[in-house]
Amino acid sequence: NGILKSYKGAQGGYELVKAPSQISLKEVIETVEGEYFISRCLMEGHICARNAGGMCKVNKAFGEISEIVKNKLSDITIDTLL
Repeated sequence: NGILKSYKGAQGGYELVKAPSQISLKEVIETVEGEYFISRCLMEGHICARNAGGMCKVNKAFGEISEIVKNKLSDITIDTLL
């Protein structure tokens, strides 16, 4: 996903494609796990079991919390963690 470059063979390994200061924690997490959601009820196509055919009553709150977490993860870079 544009974060790592891999090299095969005995001398192989991995190398960052961008500088650590240009790679956010959000980018790393979403490369490995997919788009971040605090709850699966926010995923496209998910039908809430508590409210068949509609949205769970806490969906809006979960959406707002997810956006806060995504923004914070975007602010933290690999360089910050080194």
